[in-house]
Amino acid sequence: MKNIERISHLPLLVIRILGVTVIVAVGLTDRLVGPTITFTLFYLVPIAFVAWYAGRSFGFFCAALGAVLRLWADLSWWPELSLLVHSWNTFARLLNFLAVAWLFNYIHKLYLARVKQVEDKYTRIVESAIEGVVAVDLEGNIRFVNLRAASILGHEMPFIVGGNVLDFVADHGSRQRIVTMLDGMQRTSSPVEIEFVHATGKALWALVSANVSEDDQGQVDGMVLLVTDISERKRAEDGLRESEQNYRTLVERMKEGLLRVDENDTVQFVNEAFCEIVGYTKEELMGEVASDLLLPPGGKKIIQEKHELRYQGIADTYDLQVRKKSGDLI
Repeated sequence: MKNIERISHLPLLVIRILGVTVIVAVGLTDRLVGPTITFTLFYLVPIAFVAWYAGRSFGFFCAALGAVLRLWADLSWWPELSLLVHSWNTFARLLNFLAVAWLFNYIHKLYLARVKQVEDKYTRIVESAIEGVVAVDLEGNIRFVNLRAASILGHEMPFIVGGNVLDFVADHGSRQRIVTMLDGMQRTSSPVEIEFVHATGKALWALVSANVSEDDQGQVDGMVLLVTDISERKRAEDGLRESEQNYRTLVERMKEGLLRVDENDTVQFVNEAFCEIVGYTKEELMGEVASDLLLPPGGKKIIQEKHELRYQGIADTYDLQVRKKSGDLI
């Protein structure tokens, strides 16, 4: 398949010259070898080749040329035959050559129609993809974008195509990650977060993964970037971090002591007020088993009972003695 595509990329003039040259060479060889060996098949190969790649009209021309060359050979072999016999043989041979040219040109048209059908199918898939698709060359110049990618960036497709992907990247860190992708040119790359610039000038976060693209010779000629808009997720994460920070600040400023433990009673968080109450530092408390460090023996039993009630969906408040670092109970 790749060899067919390589030949199809040759200039039309080159294909025509090559076809005519081969047919003439076959005719001369046929004339020199004589009638003992038939050369009909060798005429058909260049005729089919030209009809496939250079079109039906030039295929018919080559078919006529082949018939004339074979007539020239016949006249040299059997000059005693009448002109009518030679004419009939040439006419029959010409019909065969024309039929081959027409058939191969028709098959080629069916092949091109099938290829276009498949291309259109995958083009529709790419255009309707929920991910943005951006095809770039080895320097990062954009060769193709689908509608989703244009929508993510907020630009029209003609504005994007022809530009460099780095022109749409916001910060230095994101630019460096794109450059690393292009320099590495790995067959596939792990998704990375890239900050783009929207047409409105606002920051736009996207998850970008890349796959290499190859030319007809199998050589890497660029990359296809799959772009997923994660701006909403990033805003939610930023909002969550801000909420956590506000919560942490509020808890740190509380006058009441606060201690948080996991299901194994291991200390996960403690505020400054609690540290002042018990006399321990945060470093001394974090990761320790709270009941072992802070409760007298009777307190552990109370905690276990309260845990069992919580598992049953019953929550309440209760008094509990706590042992300070000094050993005093409060």
